[in-house]
Amino acid sequence: MAIPNKYRGFRVTRGDATGEQLAILLDNNYRVLHVASAADEATDWDVTNPTHPTFYVHSETTPATDYIALSHDGTDGTISVVGGTLALNGVTSLALQVSGTSEATLTATAFSPTTNDGNALGTTLLGWGDLHLATGGVINWANGEVTLTESTNALDMGGGDFSVADTFGVIVGATAQTAVGGVLSELEIKGTAPADSTVAIQAYSADAVAPRLYFAKSRGAIGAFDIITTGDNLGEILAFGADGVDFNSNANASAAIIFDSMGTIAADRIPGRITLQTATDAAPSVLTTFATIDSDQNMYVADANGLIVGHTAQIAVGGVTSELEMIGTATPDGIMSMQQYSADTGASAIFFGKSRGATIGTFDIITTGDDLGSIRAFGADGVDLNANGNASAAVTFAATGTIGADRVPGEIRFWSATDAAPSVLTQRWTIANTGNLVPTGSVTIGITGTRVTQSYHTNITSTNAVTVDSSASVKENIAPYTSKALDIVRDMSVVTYQHERWLDPSGDTKLGIIAESVGEPLALSEISRDGGDPYPGVNLYSLVAVLTKAVQELSAQVAK
Repeated sequence: MAIPNKYRGFRVTRGDATGEQLAILLDNNYRVLHVASAADEATDWDVTNPTHPTFYVHSETTPATDYIALSHDGTDGTISVVGGTLALNGVTSLALQVSGTSEATLTATAFSPTTNDGNALGTTLLGWGDLHLATGGVINWANGEVTLTESTNALDMGGGDFSVADTFGVIVGATAQTAVGGVLSELEIKGTAPADSTVAIQAYSADAVAPRLYFAKSRGAIGAFDIITTGDNLGEILAFGADGVDFNSNANASAAIIFDSMGTIAADRIPGRITLQTATDAAPSVLTTFATIDSDQNMYVADANGLIVGHTAQIAVGGVTSELEMIGTATPDGIMSMQQYSADTGASAIFFGKSRGATIGTFDIITTGDDLGSIRAFGADGVDLNANGNASAAVTFAATGTIGADRVPGEIRFWSATDAAPSVLTQRWTIANTGNLVPTGSVTIGITGTRVTQSYHTNITSTNAVTVDSSASVKENIAPYTSKALDIVRDMSVVTYQHERWLDPSGDTKLGIIAESVGEPLALSEISRDGGDPYPGVNLYSLVAVLTKAVQELSAQVAK
């Protein structure tokens, strides 16, 4: 409905009960009010008559295309800028108000809620598409309590802890989780370069503390510390390889280090063990224990597995692939050193143990003649380390005599291989359980061209003849013995005696000859006292010859 012209334009109207107000009135046919230069009076603004009164402010230079329109449609108020940017300018700050209350303030340095924690950026249903921050930008919580700072392609978090809710994950290097061993883990690091999937734990401190990786196990809910049970798994380090389909979804790793509890579990008492496992070369591979380190710091290698030092594979010796091997090319590589440092008489030792039980840990009684252990030496024959099983030399330990509880007498056997093809390891000497040194068959003591002198502190017994070299074919400068044998025999001191205890602890009384009462060739001065000067002995071979000569002299006297 048109308003009479007399009511159009600036009019004085009643604002409230106490006063009047100035108004610009527009009728339905002309709801647009333009503010422009006088020179633009004839301009065709090309504006459709709107439904609600609209106020236009035009620029001086291009009034038809650069202007601001201000209106309200009964629901929302609108400020429209056509051409250019809407600039809201305050002297020190600019406030945004809702229902007369300031909710946000813009200053020359910051845009913030007018009061702390007074407004939210977005709602639970209406969120912003993107948040863009400049280089070095900071997201700051509670006046620096927690901060996120960008710095040269890195995001630094300071002032607090970072928590991810249960069942959610953190993925570095990709946008989705990948199952490993059939499990979707909640922390994944992925990449195509070595550094992309490498975790570095570093410590910088003026002390001896190093970086650590902790595993912890409780039988309670998160934050509760219900006591574990012996045998519980405390942590694992597993390595998986892709099999062409996935990362081994049958859950068997290629190799693993397992941490378990063992023994008695109580407050501040959780003994543990470490298990080393590798997967079998089969389909499917099965993770199998190789070795275990228990709470007593003992290391156990599983039966049928080997420990190899200095090489990557076992090498058969004597046709046997042993389970402990030391291999190398330098002299120290093949040497085993056993050392003991203690203020007592104890020394390093190698123990051999033998049971006829078929199960480890059972002690079925052995039988006389059973081998208890051996030390064997093998040499390479150009093909292998003597695969026919015959060593070049050996010392073996065997049970002999009557076997019973706490009664396992034994003997030591000495062996050497024959100079033949194939060499045959042959028993040469035995130290019996009586302490006697017993040769096997005919044994020659001595080396051709070498004089052998030895001190014997015990009896030497032989069930066979004791033979010495006496053939003229191996002697030279042969001449008759012209000394009076009877005179030598007459001067001999034949006595009974006991040896000093360091020589013979038994104290038995013996019958013999005093070496100082005889002369050459019977006396020898080549027997060494332990830690002392040498003392004379008697040459038994020469004594037999002198006694034979004495009998010959007596026989000649009787014949006269």
